[in-house]
Amino acid sequence: MKTEYWATFSIYDHRTPNYRRALIVFDRIVIPVASRPYKGLTGQELDQLSAEVDFLVHEGRAVRFDWDPQRFNEWKQNLVGKGVSAHLGKHAEDDTRYQLQYEVEEGIVGLAKPADVEVLAVPVCSSVKEFEHLAEERDTLEVILDSLPVPNSDASLETICRLRDREDFATSLSKMRIWQDDVVLGLLRAGSEREREVLLRRSKAQLTDWVATYRRLVEDAGLANQSATLSAITSLGRSLAGDATAIPKLAAALGDVVGIRTARRPSWKAVADLECAPAGIIYTTEELRE
Repeated sequence: MKTEYWATFSIYDHRTPNYRRALIVFDRIVIPVASRPYKGLTGQELDQLSAEVDFLVHEGRAVRFDWDPQRFNEWKQNLVGKGVSAHLGKHAEDDTRYQLQYEVEEGIVGLAKPADVEVLAVPVCSSVKEFEHLAEERDTLEVILDSLPVPNSDASLETICRLRDREDFATSLSKMRIWQDDVVLGLLRAGSEREREVLLRRSKAQLTDWVATYRRLVEDAGLANQSATLSAITSLGRSLAGDATAIPKLAAALGDVVGIRTARRPSWKAVADLECAPAGIIYTTEELRE
């Protein structure tokens, strides 16, 4: 079964470059559009967002989520009943991305998921602070890609979609499942040093190839308006979190391509007996370097 990665956002993230950036690295993005003006969201702003979302849905790059404050509050109350509400913040701008993650994975919103496709929903944040307001901590693996060229907040959506249509970009993207990559998981559970060495060479080659292809194609498309650090955080299950040697070896072998670290990081979802589950993507914007 094919796996698709869908990015989820808060109701205010359309004001940031994040959903344009996520169009490049996710199969689809789930964009919440408030059903009516809400707090600082005006009717004019929502009309513009709605038109952009309709375009992206037509292009096959986005999924529309008609966000309603009452439904959001009902979701929060449901979490209260399950005893997990303490793991979330107090505001819709913090937690909509987690509501969408929950509803996509549970199939509650009635989204038309492609046939024979497993969907993994991944929250996207603009900063570590946004991610780390969550209360409960889990063992995590973080893969860090520094100074990637990324689109800014007014980059052309059509230009981004045409980039995504390119076969060479699609091929490179398939190699960049850095948050739950099969090769990395294989490294963490390798049964011998020889198996680990083979997988390390493969993993390094794939990531090096992806970064080089990504840089070239994004720059050629005229979308490299800013640079950003991308941190892909995965929550580890019990079987992986208990290995004290796998991560240091992985970090040493791939250190010249990516940064890798582990930590106890906040999470509102338990991984239970799974080996791992995507916990989130964090983009930190930087100025372009000369």
